Amino acid sequence: MGPLEKIVDMLPKMGPLQNLPKDAKVDEGQLTRVEGHHQFHDNQERATHNVIDGKRRQRIAPRAAAPTVQDVNTVLKQYLQCAP
Repeated sequence: MGPLEKIVDMLPKMGPLQNLPKDAKVDEGQLTRVEGHHQFHDNQERATHNVIDGKRRQRIAPRAAAPTVQDVNTVLKQYLQCAP
């Protein structure tokens, strides 16, 4: 069990985390890829994700350990699901 899994186990199981399985697994490799993806955004892209058009996605993909533009799209979609 990695350090993030221990943190997840300590979270209170109430509200939106109510249905979180007790033995939830954390893919630290996926977290590393997402972190790498965000490192290659410029300041404007970090502030406003709406400016990330096709040309910018093509620039980000090979640098961010995301082999394809579809991978960049997946990470952006996941971010939008989590963003307030």
